Amino acid sequence: GLVSLPLIWWLLRLRPPVPTRIVFPPLELLRRLIGRKESPARIPLWLLALRLLMAMAFVAAAAHPLINAETRLFGDGPLYLIIDDDWASAGRWQTRRTALMNLIDHAERNGRSVALTRTAPPPGGAKALPVQLMAPADARRIAEGLVPKPWRAEPGTAVERLLEWADRIERRPGDVVWLSNGLEVDMTGKNASMSTMTRRLRRLGSVTVVAETVDRLPILLRPPGTEGQGLRLRADRPEVEPASAPARGLAVRALDAQGLVLARVPL
Repeated sequence: GLVSLPLIWWLLRLRPPVPTRIVFPPLELLRRLIGRKESPARIPLWLLALRLLMAMAFVAAAAHPLINAETRLFGDGPLYLIIDDDWASAGRWQTRRTALMNLIDHAERNGRSVALTRTAPPPGGAKALPVQLMAPADARRIAEGLVPKPWRAEPGTAVERLLEWADRIERRPGDVVWLSNGLEVDMTGKNASMSTMTRRLRRLGSVTVVAETVDRLPILLRPPGTEGQGLRLRADRPEVEPASAPARGLAVRALDAQGLVLARVPL
């Protein structure tokens, strides 16, 4: 056994030394980066307010709110709608059509029937469609197909046709709304001015005329004529009241085939 002591000693020397423990500084930095997940005891006020606003917006959108849903109409009988659908109405036709649709929607919400009258005569001298009371859904289908005509209106004839029809039926007082082109005088010479026609329409109920402002009234450009070696242009504008209303500046532009402006002449 004693003889084996040197061998044992040699084997013990072959065992690797005990590793030295050295602290690696970056590990301490990484340990500090581990955050603790904390839940607040209550929802912050700003987050609560934001969620409430989002919920209110969703509810309002789902309810289809109506802005200015109550048009200033006074009767509860039929809604008599008159619309100018002539050349003078073409400039802002989409605006007039939207106003017409809104009035029909108002009648539908309030359970009122609608009578729709157009002032421009049919093409080719055809007979105008008879006036009749209809459901708002039927009036809406007719209104969707309306387009302005490239000729002048005959509002005096249209008003006469509406009143003659109203005298033949047992009517209830309602509201008359006229979507006017802004021209105050019947160009056909019948029944004179707008004031005369609206006075006669009061037999059907309250009368409201929706017309363009002075700066949006239609302008009529006459066919060009020749004057020497040049062109002579003429544009007619409606007379406005009062006479002191600001004048509207007009200009005529000459365009080439590509739509580029060649000349611009004030009128």
